[in-house]
Amino acid sequence: MAEAGQSFLGASPHACSRCGGLADEGSFVTYNAKAYCPSCARFHRLELRPSRWAILSLVLVGLGALCALVPLVPAGVLLACRELQRIDAGQAPLKGRPYADVARVLGLVLIAGFVLAAIAVVAMSWD
Repeated sequence: MAEAGQSFLGASPHACSRCGGLADEGSFVTYNAKAYCPSCARFHRLELRPSRWAILSLVLVGLGALCALVPLVPAGVLLACRELQRIDAGQAPLKGRPYADVARVLGLVLIAGFVLAAIAVVAMSWD
């Protein structure tokens, strides 16, 4: 019988960064200096792509910028913020973070630009 702190295979177990579950060292997947058990690695899809919500947030902000569709930009920013919350909570793939970060920052810059442009148009119309 295995002692506390050892697996049945004789190797010492390691704790998963996400769920805290124990597994042997050889079965862990390392990503961004954190170790994940096989089930959490599958959940995070570390070897695959980001979530579709992270990609959609960037697409909405991009379409809003390129086509001057102003309502798409705040929608993309809100979606990006929500996706970042999901990533931090461990509910979404880690690879979506760069997409959501870019969408949030670009969207906020665009919103500030739209507001400044609207103020400039209103100020010019007062003359």
